[in-house]
Amino acid sequence: MPLPAVGDALLVKQLAVVVTAGWQLPRNPNLHDEVAYLLEAVPLFSRAGAYTRRAHDFLVMLDEALLAAAESGQADEAFITEEQATGLRILFGTHPAYRSSTARVRRDSAAEYLGTARRGDRARVSGETLYKRRQRELLQMALDCFRLVHGQDPPGLPAQTEIESVMAIINFDELRRISNVFYDYRVRARFHAVDKVYVRTELPAGAAREVDVTGFTGVEFRHTRLWIPGHLSVSFKPPHVLTVGEKLEFGFRIRYSYPAELRHWAGHFMHWEHNDYYRLRVHCHFREPPQECWQLIDSLLYYPSPPKPERMLELDARGHAHVVVQAAVQRMAYGIAWQWGERDGDADAQL
Repeated sequence: MPLPAVGDALLVKQLAVVVTAGWQLPRNPNLHDEVAYLLEAVPLFSRAGAYTRRAHDFLVMLDEALLAAAESGQADEAFITEEQATGLRILFGTHPAYRSSTARVRRDSAAEYLGTARRGDRARVSGETLYKRRQRELLQMALDCFRLVHGQDPPGLPAQTEIESVMAIINFDELRRISNVFYDYRVRARFHAVDKVYVRTELPAGAAREVDVTGFTGVEFRHTRLWIPGHLSVSFKPPHVLTVGEKLEFGFRIRYSYPAELRHWAGHFMHWEHNDYYRLRVHCHFREPPQECWQLIDSLLYYPSPPKPERMLELDARGHAHVVVQAAVQRMAYGIAWQWGERDGDADAQL
C-alpha cells in the first residue's frame, strides 16, 4: 500500500525514529505512535496483525525500496547509486550485516558509503556528527526511494471531523438482501467553521449506486458519491456551523434498490473510517436466521468475496447478529458476513 497523504516533514521525522531503532524496531511497541504513518504503508493483511509484524514488514519494504531504487540498466539512470543504497540500508539497520548493530555503529559505517567520509580514514569526523549535519538530506533520500517504489496517496482536504462512534443496524428484505441500514454517528469537529460532515457507507453487492438517504436529528442530506468500489461517501449539512472541538450526534437511513430480483445466497456488511480509535457497533436484524455467520476484519482486501475466518458469531434469541469493536483503526474494515442454506425455490439464487 502507498504512504498516507501527509507531509514529508512528518514522514522524515518518523524515519529518524527508525534510524535510531534499526532492525530492533519491531521489539519496541512503545514507538508505535512515533512511526504510525509509516506503518500505514504496509499491506492490509499485515496491518491487521500485531505491531511487531507491521514494523517488521515495513522494514522489509524499506529495504526492498532502497535496493530497487538503485537498480537500473545504466548507472546514470538509477534513482540512487549502489553505494548510496548500501549506506542507507546500513543506516536504517536493514542490511543483513548490521541488523544487530547499534545506531552509533551503523551511522559510522554508513558514512563511508554516503559520501560523508572516506573509507579507511581514521581521522575522519565521526559518523554521528556527519549524520547530524546531513540528516534531513539522507532521510529525504530514503523517503523518495520508498515513495518511488511503493507510492503515496494523493494530497486531499483533511478530514473536517473525527469519528468517535458508529452504530449500524442492517435490515433485510424477503430476498435476503440488505434493504436499508440505520446509522448513528458521533463526531467531533477538528477545525473552526465546519459546515459539512462526510461519512462512509456500505454499498451491498448487486445494489444500484442510486440510493435513498434520509437524515435525522437536524442534519440535511447533501449528496453521495462512489468512494471506492462497494463504498459510498455521503455528505450532510449539520444543523449549525460547528466550532473546533464541538461534538455532533446524528442519524440517517439509507435505502438500497436492486436491478435483479434474484435471491441472495450470502452477503456481508463492512465499515471503515478515516481516523483511529472509534467505537463501531454492527447489528444484523435477519428476517430469517442464516446457516452461518462470522465476523470480518480487513475485508476491503478481499472485496467482494471475503474469506471465512475462524471467529463465528452466535445469533441472539431473536436471530440477530452483533459485532462491537471498541477501538477500530483507520484503513481497516470490520463487519459481519453470512451464508444461508438452500430452500425450495432457491435454484436461481445468487450471491
